[in-house]
Parts: sequence; structure tokens; C-alpha cells
Amino acid sequence: MSFRKYKAKRIEIDWIKFDSKLEWAYYEYLRDKQIQMEIHPRYELQAKFTYQEEKVRAIYYIADFSIIKDWIEYVIDIKGMPTENAKLKRKLFMYKYPEKVLQRLVRYKGERVNYFDNEKRKKDNRKKRLNSNQ
Repeated sequence: MSFRKYKAKRIEIDWIKFDSKLEWAYYEYLRDKQIQMEIHPRYELQAKFTYQEEKVRAIYYIADFSIIKDWIEYVIDIKGMPTENAKLKRKLFMYKYPEKVLQRLVRYKGERVNYFDNEKRKKDNRKKRLNSNQ
């Protein structure tokens, strides 16, 4: 039995496996808008190598979707809570692929928003911290 973080339930639609219903819903959105996409694209962050006779495997960033709009590649991840591993891979991705736009979409009060740009979420988090300190 595998343990799923944050109670996300895997779902399989059209012979494609999605890690959550939110990811599946975004797939449906892209498909309905007839936006050409790549599902679960894989980007190499570090090549495999050998260190003192030990073989070290390559490190990959596997996103949920990739779309090209106006000659710009958007790499999209649908996330609930980012793990420390996800934060580290995000930084490595931005360093290695600066020409690509990395977006992490989350559901916030019923809307899909870019996790990195959501000013309302940041204000709400500040408000929570202030209230918890009182």
C-alpha cells in the first residue's frame, strides 16, 4: 500500500494516470480549449555520473504539463503543498532552463492560480501569521 501525501487521490482517464483530481481537471481544461500539450514531460536537471566507482543516477524534473504559447514553453505543475524536494528541483530547473516559464498551479478559493504570483494568497498568509501571534 502506498502512502499519498496530502490525501490526493490518483485517477486514470483516457489511459493517462493523474496524481490528483486537480491535475485531471486541468487536463480537461486544456483539452476543452484544444491547447496542444505534452503530459508528464521530463527534463534532465543533472546527468548521470560516476563518483569513486559509484554510479549516480541522473536527476529529472517531471512536470505535469508542457504547453507552447506565443513561442514560449510553459512548464506547468499542479500542486497542493510543495515538498522540500519539489522546491529544490524547482530551483535547479530555473537555473538549467531559464528560457522556459515554470508555473505551479494550485486551487485557491475555488480558482486555479499560479502559486508563485498569487498576491491574495500571500496577504492571507501574512494575516494568518499576524492573527496567530496575537
